[in-house]
Amino acid sequence: MTKKEFIKYLLILVALLLTTSFLVTPVQAADQESFYGDPLCLPEVFGYDQTDCLVMGPAEFLTTMNKKGISVPFQPLPAYKPDSNYNLAPAPYLTVGDNSFPVYASLDDALAGTPARYLEAGMKYLAVYQRLDRDDGIFYQLMNGLWVDAGEANTECCIRSGRFQGLKFYQNPANPFGWVLDIIDVYKAPGAGSDLTGKKLYREDVVQIYDTVTVGAADWYMIGVDEWVERRKVRQFHVNTTPPEGVDNNRWIELNLQEQTLGVYENGKLVFAALVSTGIDPF
Repeated sequence: MTKKEFIKYLLILVALLLTTSFLVTPVQAADQESFYGDPLCLPEVFGYDQTDCLVMGPAEFLTTMNKKGISVPFQPLPAYKPDSNYNLAPAPYLTVGDNSFPVYASLDDALAGTPARYLEAGMKYLAVYQRLDRDDGIFYQLMNGLWVDAGEANTECCIRSGRFQGLKFYQNPANPFGWVLDIIDVYKAPGAGSDLTGKKLYREDVVQIYDTVTVGAADWYMIGVDEWVERRKVRQFHVNTTPPEGVDNNRWIELNLQEQTLGVYENGKLVFAALVSTGIDPF
């Protein structure tokens, strides 16, 4: 093949390729459905008049919590435990109450069996001044000077310290809190039929309460994100910074007999809170 022939065939091939490209119809992409709805809102707090996005998912959760006055992430309780030395009592205590028993004005009276009076049955704590061990029994002199025969009182010495501690506060808590009464399971949603989280709480654990929901006949507390416990298992502390009538020095102590809690206030601020056991009338 000569050079002229080669160039001739090359030009024909190029012409054919160009002609073919004009004849081919481009393939059109399939029509796709367009989305005309609102997008999801970013995870922020939104008002009631939000119109340019959907308040769902994280944005809905944050907005709901904000309407309840709860900030997210949840803040720790502004409190701490007092010095453990405060648990030590200045005097040991006897626990009595299983039965009525006599008390004596002196040791001689106790040895002679001549009582000054009787203490009725019912749980009591008696502060002890001294203990006297004798061959004929164990005797306790109380801080008020009276004497008790340990055998007659059916008691043993002594309670010298407490285990439970309350909480000292450096500012008012933003939401209610409480103490767990027993070992309990935590649920993912309110209601005994809900799934468990696998988390357990123990006696005297402190929880913050972010919401309350009634399911059936039971109230449930929200203590975290997707964490719920039954209200009966918690003693809730209700913060009340309003001085009761008659208080004119801005210092007071409030007892909640239903929840069995105690709060100490000063200048409109909660400074101490604890569980208590007030007993029954007349104790």
